[in-house]
Amino acid sequence: MRNRDERKEEAIINASIKIINEIGFSSISMSKIAKLAEVSPATIYIYFENKDDLLRKCYLMIKKKMSASMFDGINFKEPIKDVMNNLLIKFIAFCINNKDYFMFIEQFANAPILNDVCKKEGMEYFKPMHNLISKGKEKKIFKQYELDILLAFIFAPTMHILKGYIENNSRVTKEVMNNISQIIWDGLKI
Repeated sequence: MRNRDERKEEAIINASIKIINEIGFSSISMSKIAKLAEVSPATIYIYFENKDDLLRKCYLMIKKKMSASMFDGINFKEPIKDVMNNLLIKFIAFCINNKDYFMFIEQFANAPILNDVCKKEGMEYFKPMHNLISKGKEKKIFKQYELDILLAFIFAPTMHILKGYIENNSRVTKEVMNNISQIIWDGLKI
C-alpha cells in the first residue's frame, strides 16, 4: 500500500476545481485531472474512490474552508445585526478572494452529483449560522420562516450578485459589500 501525500491530494483537488471551472462537469476525466495535477491516473485512486467521490470531497473541502473563514474571529455575543453583517462581509470576501472555489461551488450546487448526503454534510460546517438565525427567530428579530428559506434568502441573492462581479472581473468595494449586507438584513428582519 502506498503512502498518502497531502501535497498530491491537494494538487488533485486543485486540478479538479480548475478543470471543472474551465470545461464543466460533463467533459471532466480522471486522465485530465491527473495530467494537470502531474500525477498518474492510478494515483488519484489512492485518495478517492472514483470521480464522484473526488468531486464531492472538493465541494466539502471548499465548504469547510468557507465556513472556517466566515466564523474566524466572530463574537456571537455581539448584537445579531452586527454578527450577521460581519458574517456576510466575511462570506463575500471569501468568495471574492477565492474565485475558483466560488465558481466551483456555483457549478456544483446545480449538478446532479450533489446528493442529499453531501449537501447535509456541507451544511454541518455552517451550524453557527443556523444557530444565529434560530436565535434571531426566537427573539422575534427575523421573519418566522423555515431555516432553509432564510438561508436561501441570504445566500442565493448574494451569490448571484457576486457571480456577476466575478464574471465581469469587477471590483467589489466595501460599499457594495455593505449594501448587500443591508439588503439581506432588511429582508430578514420583521
